[in-house]
Amino acid sequence: VQTIVVEDGGYIVEHLCYSNSGDRLVVGTTSSQPSIFDRDGQQVMQFIRGDLYVMDMAQTSGHVNEVTGVSWHPFERNLVLTSSLDGSARQWNLVG
Repeated sequence: VQTIVVEDGGYIVEHLCYSNSGDRLVVGTTSSQPSIFDRDGQQVMQFIRGDLYVMDMAQTSGHVNEVTGVSWHPFERNLVLTSSLDGSARQWNLVG
């Protein structure tokens, strides 16, 4: 068993999912920005926050409310799927 400390500004970890290869972990907290960690617990990236003033979620690049789910794509190694209380579901390509 390995303990990974997620420091995300005091937000509570709500969801996490290891990649199919087990080398990365996507973490969703009560913030609007999910993060990717490596197997050693080092943060690799944090997704962008959406624009709070845009009402149409299709017109902003990230979530604007708490993340409600995170998952790796079952076949594509660099795709992450997330959902949020803002009513949006997003697909994130980690390489571009």
